Amino acid sequence: MFVREVLNVVVLIIFLQFVSSDEVQLSRYFKTRCKNDNSCEINSFCYGNDNGVYGYCKCKSGYEMYVDDKYYECVKDAKLGDVCRRSLQCQISAGPLAICNGYMTDGICVCNSTISHEVAGECYETKYLNEYCRVDQNCLLPENPIGEDRLGLCYYGVCSCRIGKRPAKNNRSCIENRMMDQKCENDIQCQMTENAVCRTICLCETGFTRSKDGKQCLRAALKFGEPCIENEQCSRYLENGVCKKNVCTCPDKYHGYETRCRKDVKPDEPCFDDAECVISKDLLNKVNCTKGICTCTYGKSYDDNFCLSDAPYSTDHQNGLLALSFLIAVFINFI
Repeated sequence: MFVREVLNVVVLIIFLQFVSSDEVQLSRYFKTRCKNDNSCEINSFCYGNDNGVYGYCKCKSGYEMYVDDKYYECVKDAKLGDVCRRSLQCQISAGPLAICNGYMTDGICVCNSTISHEVAGECYETKYLNEYCRVDQNCLLPENPIGEDRLGLCYYGVCSCRIGKRPAKNNRSCIENRMMDQKCENDIQCQMTENAVCRTICLCETGFTRSKDGKQCLRAALKFGEPCIENEQCSRYLENGVCKKNVCTCPDKYHGYETRCRKDVKPDEPCFDDAECVISKDLLNKVNCTKGICTCTYGKSYDDNFCLSDAPYSTDHQNGLLALSFLIAVFINFI
């Protein structure tokens, strides 16, 4: 008799090895021995009790076994939205993140809203854009407009937007990309173009200017000598500025003065104002427009090539006069 029971258990184990995983999930055994169905709880029957050997209590099809210490009961499978008594009922069809939001009576199967959401009758762990994911159903877009897809894509393990859209700032929705000059609702829609902002339509933000092809926002130069790749960068805030050798400057025979390009006027030539005479930085404070003629403030060099600076005659000369005055005063005191 004992040998027969052992063989029965072995056959049962072999049987479980070959049944499908779904069948195993729905065929859990409680370790209560039984001779017949009367030995088992409601909605269960005695399985494997052929030929007078003891069997095991098994839930009927459509029920799942709930075990609590030495007690068990077979609870009916329940889908999301169905009445339930235990979370196990909900988890059979909706997955392990489903719960029964009541206890023992009048509960309803729902997804655990703190960590999951429902997709096609199942509960999936909630992930937002730019967070790690396993499947598309993880990627929730709760703030997408009504009527639009509320799921993103799990692309290489990260929640992403579909082609043509990009994440909102809070990663809770995907918004359509907008190109330059297209109508927009917020800055994020315009970020397909770097340094663009929404001003009813997508435009370059302050401090940047449109490239020649209209597809980029390039940093605009605020003074001559700043780097550039296109003329547009040099003319946004600099009058008549041009880009030469990747530096903002002026056209030939013109020079930059503050934020404008002024005509080059050499010493002794007619001028309109001082700015025309300062054709290079080294002439600053050395030349001015006097009576309509560019004039060197401290005179020109012996070969008339450049205007002289007051430096050789200012500090050193004044120091020499002070020293001479001191010596004269000392000499008078000894007379």
